[in-house]
Amino acid sequence: MNNKNIFISFFIIVLVIMGVFYLYNSNTQGVKSDEKVVNNGVLPPLFMGDVVSVDSNQIIIKTGTGEFAVSILDSTILVQQVKDGEGFKNMPATTSDIGIGKRVVIFYKAVAESQYSADKIQVLNF
Repeated sequence: MNNKNIFISFFIIVLVIMGVFYLYNSNTQGVKSDEKVVNNGVLPPLFMGDVVSVDSNQIIIKTGTGEFAVSILDSTILVQQVKDGEGFKNMPATTSDIGIGKRVVIFYKAVAESQYSADKIQVLNF
């Protein structure tokens, strides 16, 4: 191939890549901003760590960066992973299912500086 053919091939490849990016971005224009965040792979705020203490109103977990106290509300969803064949499924849970030392994921909202309320607590059983 001569230099002219190489340049034309390179130019066509660049145009195809630009077209793909344009199509991808134009397809997400009508999506709500919250859906865009989830669709782009950004997780909601969460803590993952080991339970230090738990009662019906609060859970304290230890993560790699420290301990965090999170309020448990009436609206907080509690689930635990249960082995199901070769995988796991989520089953409803109560605070009594959340034992000290268990690994949990807490999806939360920041109420104020260093104050959090749990939207969902998921007990990991693996």
